[in-house]
Amino acid sequence: MSDNVIKMKFNKVTKVSAEWCGPCKQYAPIFEGFIPSIEDEWNIGYADIDTPEGSAFAEKHGIRGVPATVIERQGKEPEVIMGMRNEQQLIELFS
Repeated sequence: MSDNVIKMKFNKVTKVSAEWCGPCKQYAPIFEGFIPSIEDEWNIGYADIDTPEGSAFAEKHGIRGVPATVIERQGKEPEVIMGMRNEQQLIELFS
């Protein structure tokens, strides 16, 4: 197999937050520190509820508070995780 092969990523994780949210600011470095361990296999998204796009995303997924993490695995219903998670909890979610 060639190194030039493009890998298709069918799974997506989206961090939902807001600029004014204290817990979101605490969760950001945890989430960012975890991303390198999954970025080869997952698309990474960000939704700020203060923007029209982020607000629509949150509404679509029934998110009523931040921070939240939306895990979309191919062929499955999205999983919405409310609140902060530590690195070990994130590892368990993606195992």
